[in-house]
Amino acid sequence: MKTMELSNIDTHKHGKVDEVHTTIDRVVYRLATLNPLWTFRVRDVTTSFTGTRMAMAFDVLEQGETLGMIMRAYRSGNHVIGISNDRIAKGRSRGDTYHTEDAEKAVLKAKKMFFRLKPDERVAQAEKAATDVMSSQAWNRERAKAQEDSVIRKAAMEYFSGAGLAHFMAHIESQPPSVSAPILKAAKKVEEMQGEMLTIETIRQRFANQGTALVIKDSGKYLVKVRDNVQLYDDNTLPHEMRSKLGMLKLVEAETFLSNVGCRVNDEVFVLVLDEQT
Repeated sequence: MKTMELSNIDTHKHGKVDEVHTTIDRVVYRLATLNPLWTFRVRDVTTSFTGTRMAMAFDVLEQGETLGMIMRAYRSGNHVIGISNDRIAKGRSRGDTYHTEDAEKAVLKAKKMFFRLKPDERVAQAEKAATDVMSSQAWNRERAKAQEDSVIRKAAMEYFSGAGLAHFMAHIESQPPSVSAPILKAAKKVEEMQGEMLTIETIRQRFANQGTALVIKDSGKYLVKVRDNVQLYDDNTLPHEMRSKLGMLKLVEAETFLSNVGCRVNDEVFVLVLDEQT
């Protein structure tokens, strides 16, 4: 049986793929047969001059969690096997990928380094995701607020030669809707964004000062970190305060902040604001 015929090979969005590049074919076949519960999802495809579509790289997953990547790479002008994931990257002083021409060494490296995240790794990954979302959303609000501010400033500057800023909004409200509507809308948007920015910054400060609980959904349970303490709960044992706030955050979209409640980072990670007593 060819590698692309194995049941745990997934062509993903690439349609029909004829074969795996010879550099990595033996490695993918061996790992796929040894680990039938792993999914090997085609990441990159190239088409040869004969029209053959070849898989050049695979993402390796288990129960939807990415374990690592196998790829055809170049080293000193030669085709070599590349094995990579975060664990491999952390253990290397140069580059983030393990390279070898030996298929057996590549298989051994993947067998050793490809496994689902441990609780401490999941916590570290979740903390990074939470920090990234808070920073990016704060920056997005700053940029959006600046854009709306510019609308107000442009209209205000045209009026400053008259009655002045103190009468600016009264003047705008007296104008026809075609003139006043976009400016009043911008002023309302700025006010809304200032409130959103205050919520984001408050939660971000609480997160930085360990005044929050980091909650990670994991196989029907909840991995919860409060300061340096990590506990595992289920729906029945999760503290009432956390359960209530988590329920509210489950109703909103990812990257949404609720004042005095917390932040839904993504479908798996939540930041809950803790009461002072908690």
